[in-house]
Amino acid sequence: MKTYTVKTQEEWDAIPQNEVEFREIWIENSNGICINITQIENATVYASDSATVNAWGSATVRASYSATVRAWDSVTVSAWDSVTVRAWDSVTVRAWGSATVHAWGSATVHASGSVTVHASSSATKLYGHEDSVFILQNGSSVASTTKDVIVKIINKPATLEEWINIKCLEHTSDGVIIYKRVSYDFKTQEGTKNETVWTIGREIKVPNLNPDEQEYEEGKFHACNKPWHCDEFRSNADDKYIAIKARREDMEFYPNDIYPNQIAFKKGFVMYECDVDGNEI
Repeated sequence: MKTYTVKTQEEWDAIPQNEVEFREIWIENSNGICINITQIENATVYASDSATVNAWGSATVRASYSATVRAWDSVTVSAWDSVTVRAWDSVTVRAWGSATVHAWGSATVHASGSVTVHASSSATKLYGHEDSVFILQNGSSVASTTKDVIVKIINKPATLEEWINIKCLEHTSDGVIIYKRVSYDFKTQEGTKNETVWTIGREIKVPNLNPDEQEYEEGKFHACNKPWHCDEFRSNADDKYIAIKARREDMEFYPNDIYPNQIAFKKGFVMYECDVDGNEI
C-alpha cells in the first residue's frame, strides 16, 4: 500500500489518479490552505492538524485534531477531536469527541460523545449517542438516541428580526453583515443578463428590483448568514467569499423560503474579502 503526504494543492494534484493499488493520503497543513480533493479512487484521505479539506464524489476522509472538512455528494467523513464538518447531499458523517457537524440535504450523521450537530433539513438522518447535542431547524429530527442526548429545537423565524437573531448575524452601526460566494474576479451569474461585479468598497444595487416574486426568483440579490452556507449555491475551486453590509430596510424576508440560511436584499455595501469563517483577508 502506498502512502502520500500532502501539504499543498500542488502536491495533491501531483498524485497519480489511475493507480490500482489502494493508497493512504495524509493531508498535513497548519497554514490555513484549503485542499480540494476530487476524482480519487482506491484511497482513504486522512486530515490532521489545522488542515482544511473540500471533498466531492465518493471520497473517504478521516479527520482529527482541528481539521475542517467540507463534503458533498457521497463522501464519508469520520471525525474526532475538534474537527469541524460541513456536510451536504448524501454525505455520511461519523463524529466523536468535541467535533462540530453542520448537516444539510440528505446527509447522515452518527454522533457520539460531546459532538454538536446543527441540522438544517428534514431529510437529514441523525443518530445520537452519549452526551451529543443536536440543534435542529426546519423540521429536522433525531432518528434514534441513547442516554444523555440533548436536543434543542430552533423555531422557524417569522420575521426578519427573528431571522437575524436566530442566525446570529454580526451587527454594524447601521446594518448587519451577510455573505456571498463569488468568482475569482468577484462576479456572480457570470455570462448572463444578471451578471454582477461585487467590487470591494462599493455599494451594489439590484438593477431590476422585483421583491414581490418568491425569494429565489430574479429581481433581488441573495446572501447567507455564514460564508459556508454559500457553498450550497456555488462550488468552483477558485471562488472567493465576501462580506456585505446590508441595512434592514434593504433586506427582504420570506417566511416560507426554501433556503433557510439565505436572505434577499436590494442593495448592500461590499466590505471585504473573507475566509469561509468570515475572517477578513
